[in-house]
Amino acid sequence: MLFLLAFRPDRQAPSWRIKQKLETDYPHRYPELALEPLTPDESARLLGHTLPGEGLPGGLRERILAARIDRLEAGPRETPQAAAVIGRSFLHRVLAAISDATDKLDRRLLALQRLELVREHAREPEREHAFRHALTQEAAYRSILQRRRRELHQRAGEALVALFAERAEELADRIGHHFAEAADPRAVAFLKAAGDRSQRPHALEDALARYRRAQVGLWRGDEDAGEAPGLGSAAIARRIGDREQLAFALNSLGQGYRETNRLADAERVLTESIALFRETGDRPMEADGLWARACGLLAPGYVSYERGCWGLALDRWEELVARATPAGSCSALTGPGSDLGYLEALCGEPERGIARIEAIVELASERFEDWRTWPLARLGRALLLNGDMARARGALDRGAARDRRRGNLYMSVLLALGQAELALAEGRPADALALARARRSLASERGLRPFEKDLDMLEGDALRALGDPIAAFAAHTQVLDASRAMGSVGLLWRVHGGLAQIADVSADASGARSQRAEAAAVVDRIAGSLAARGLDARFRARPEARAALGEVVSR
Repeated sequence: MLFLLAFRPDRQAPSWRIKQKLETDYPHRYPELALEPLTPDESARLLGHTLPGEGLPGGLRERILAARIDRLEAGPRETPQAAAVIGRSFLHRVLAAISDATDKLDRRLLALQRLELVREHAREPEREHAFRHALTQEAAYRSILQRRRRELHQRAGEALVALFAERAEELADRIGHHFAEAADPRAVAFLKAAGDRSQRPHALEDALARYRRAQVGLWRGDEDAGEAPGLGSAAIARRIGDREQLAFALNSLGQGYRETNRLADAERVLTESIALFRETGDRPMEADGLWARACGLLAPGYVSYERGCWGLALDRWEELVARATPAGSCSALTGPGSDLGYLEALCGEPERGIARIEAIVELASERFEDWRTWPLARLGRALLLNGDMARARGALDRGAARDRRRGNLYMSVLLALGQAELALAEGRPADALALARARRSLASERGLRPFEKDLDMLEGDALRALGDPIAAFAAHTQVLDASRAMGSVGLLWRVHGGLAQIADVSADASGARSQRAEAAAVVDRIAGSLAARGLDARFRARPEARAALGEVVSR
C-alpha cells in the first residue's frame, strides 16, 4: 500500500502529525520531497522544458516521459536508471563506478542529451550531468525493479565511500541514504554521523530527522547500532525544546528496547514519554494525534506486565483504550484492547475480560477484519482460564480459519499459544509440544523475541505432561534464565511452580520447597500491584496461582 501525502509545512496542521508518525515509525520507507512554489513564468517554462504541448495534463506528461525511457533498449536504458539512483544531478565518475558498461557510457550520455532527457551541467572541476527535469529522474527511478534499485543504491554508497574518502563526513547523509535504500546496516553509522554533524543551531531539526532515520537499526535487530541514534534524536529534541518530538523519540526508543528485551531501559524512557504525551494533551488533536498519544501507552503496558506490575499494566491499557476510542482507532481497540481483556481474566475477573474481548471480536468483524485473529486468540485463552474448553475451542478454531486465509506472524504466534494451552487442557501434550516448538523456531527466525520464553514455557509444560522431567527441567530453566536476563517476572511464578513439580517427581523435597518459596514471592509481587484495585485476593485464588504454590486444584 502506498500513501502519497501533499501538504504545506505547517507544524500546527493535523497533517504534520502524519509526517511525524511516518518519519518516526517508518523512516526506512518514508521519502520526502520539499517543493518550493512556482511562479506563473516558472510553471510555463516547466511545461516547455518537460514536453511540447503545454496543454497536456500532468499525469499524461509523466506517462509520456516514462514511455520515452521504456522505449530505450535494455543497455541504454540502464544509464538513466543508474543516474536516477544517484540523484537529479550526477558526477560522471560516480555514474561510471556504478554502471555495468563504462566503455559505452559517454555514447549513451550523448544519446540521452539528444533526446533532451539529460544535459551537461559542468565540465570543471569535473564532469557532471543533470536530468533536464525532476519528473524525468522520477520516471527513470520508478522504472527500476526493486531488487535492481537496492543493488544500485548499494553501489552508489560504496562508490561515494571509495571516491571521496577524504569527504566521507561531509557526504555522510548522502552515503547513509544510499545504504539505507539498499537495506545495508552501514547506513546507521553514516546517518548518525550526519546527525552529529548537523548539531548546529541552524540545523538541529535536520539532525533530528537524520537520527530518526538511523534509528531503524533497532528494528532490524542491531540494538547497539540503533540505540545511539535513538538517544541522539531524543537529545536533539531536548535541545530545540520540542517536547512533542521528544515524546515520539522516546516512545520509539522504548519500543525498540522492549523488542530487544531491555525492559528496565524501556520502562525508564517510556515513563518519560507518557508524561510528555500527557503534557501536550491540551492541544486540539485530530484522530491521528489521539492515536499517537494512545500509542504512547502501548509498550509501557507490556513492559509493566513483564515486570510483574499488573495493576499498572491495567491502568495503562485502560487509558490507551479510553484515548483511542474517540479517535475511532480500530487497531488500538482490537489489539491492546484484547490484551487488556485477557489480563483482566488472568487477574481474577474472567467474566469482565471475556465480555470485553467478545465485543472487540464483533468490532473487528465489522470494521477491522485483518486483525480479527488477535482478539479471537485472546478470547480462546481467556475462556480457558475460565474453564470453558468448548467455547475456547470454537474461538481458536475461528481464529485458525482466519489465519489460514490471511496469516500475520504476530497473530499466528498469539493463536499458537492458545492452541497449545487448549491441547494441554484436553490431554494432548504431544500436540502442544509440536505447536510450541514449531512456533518457537519461527519466532526466533523472524525476530519475535518477547514470545520465545512463552513458547519455551509451554514446551516445558508439555514435556512434564509427557513424563519427561529432564527435558522439562531444561525448558523451564531456559525460561528462568531468559526472564532474569531481561528483568521479566511475568512468567516466573509459573516457572518456579513447574520446577517445584519436577522436584516433587524427583523426590527432592528441599528443592520443591525452595521453588515454591520463589513462586510465592512472585505471586506476592503481582498481587501487591493489584491491591489498589481490590484484585489481589482474586488473583491469589486463581487456579494457576494456587497450583504454582503447590495447592491441589480441581476445576
